[in-house]
Amino acid sequence: MAQTERTRSLLTVFTTKKELYLLLITTALYHAPARRSGFDLHEKIKRESGGFVGIAQGHLYPLLHQWEREGFLRSEWERHENPNTKRKRLYSFTDAGVRRYQELKASLLAKTDAYLRFMNTVVQVSEESFLKKEGNEEKVSLQS
Repeated sequence: MAQTERTRSLLTVFTTKKELYLLLITTALYHAPARRSGFDLHEKIKRESGGFVGIAQGHLYPLLHQWEREGFLRSEWERHENPNTKRKRLYSFTDAGVRRYQELKASLLAKTDAYLRFMNTVVQVSEESFLKKEGNEEKVSLQS
């Protein structure tokens, strides 16, 4: 298999944006001490990533609703004594959802590991190519 074909096939094995968002959302929910609202999950992901990752509502809520329709999550409206308080929809896992989350996590971690091994190879080949091209092999080895 040619290098470009290997590259293309490995990169297509990697994850889609939807899968990555789903993993972030479900991980935030899985590690939450109790039921959580979509907004709470959004904030947890943002906080835990140091503000680096944010998931727009247009991605977050459709994924939560899809998982609920598929039986992996359950939700209920938060109860308040004060009728003027805005209620939140709170999500939690079903038993099937916990199993599905663990499968998803294992699958995406395996894909990520394959991707990182590939990227390490690309960097290594690039560095070796640069050293040969520039005649810098001795300079680099003396600095190490």
